[in-house]
Amino acid sequence: ATRQEREAVAATAQARFTARIVLGLPLVAALLGELAKPGLLASLITNPVSLLLTTLALTFQLVALVTMARITRNVTK
Repeated sequence: ATRQEREAVAATAQARFTARIVLGLPLVAALLGELAKPGLLASLITNPVSLLLTTLALTFQLVALVTMARITRNVTK
């Protein structure tokens, strides 16, 4: 790899790491919520409004993950 490519990978490393943490936070929050109040995740599925909002949130997370992968694809290769 050229020097510029190595510098690009190094310069974006923190942003990529931060993006991964941010993408993982909702999962950690859901697990902690389930530990604090068992049945919380089940109630998200049984209530129609909660199910809709949870589905939207998961969709946005998936879009963010794909977008992050596309943005960083050329940098990390």
